[in-house]
Amino acid sequence: MPFYLSPDPRGTGGPGALAASTSHRRQGIDAPLLMVPFIVLVDVGDPAAVAWPFHVHVETTGAGLAAKAVGQNIRFLHQSPHQTTTREWLGIFPVGLVHGALELKATIHEHPGHPAVDRSEAHASQASESTMTVVGDFSQAPSASTLPIDVQSSMVNSVARQSVIPFDVARLVDIVATATVSARAKLAAIQQQTSSISIGDMFQMQMLMNHLSQLSEMSTASIDAASTAIANMARNVR
Repeated sequence: MPFYLSPDPRGTGGPGALAASTSHRRQGIDAPLLMVPFIVLVDVGDPAAVAWPFHVHVETTGAGLAAKAVGQNIRFLHQSPHQTTTREWLGIFPVGLVHGALELKATIHEHPGHPAVDRSEAHASQASESTMTVVGDFSQAPSASTLPIDVQSSMVNSVARQSVIPFDVARLVDIVATATVSARAKLAAIQQQTSSISIGDMFQMQMLMNHLSQLSEMSTASIDAASTAIANMARNVR
């Protein structure tokens, strides 16, 4: 099973950058990303024990992981005509440059009636858990920068596809649009009062505008943070 490490973002960028790096340079958000390609195979059974759409949630823990735990989802959105279905998956784990052992525990979660967006809206199926262990000296893994350019590009594309934003962007837009409609409706009502405007109406209008401003800032900050996280992961792979 091949391992690859993301290059040190503050290193020289050459093939020798990884060997020259020290552990204190690769902590926190700069921790190297161990990338392990997998083939995820799901036998849904006959009759099927799980309904589409569903996802396989992989919870990773273990010595050498530079986090308490890492959770990643592999989504199966379209029903397969076969009992066994597979997907390629690039496992991405922040690690320390040590000999480590990562334990991966996989469970299936169903999404009845609609595509998978938020794991909290899913429920675990009756399918049994599956576990596996990845063992190796992570400090000896070659840098992804030593791979051919087309392979590096494929890795970046995999990161982009797998970095699903854990919130519904369309719903954020709808929330802001609803607040905008409320503010406009109140403004139109005030404009019809040609003779006078009550202090209560003024306070209510101010509250609506403040609420709209807060929702807009929240939505912008959330999308910006998600975009930055995805861009950082892709940059580390390159």
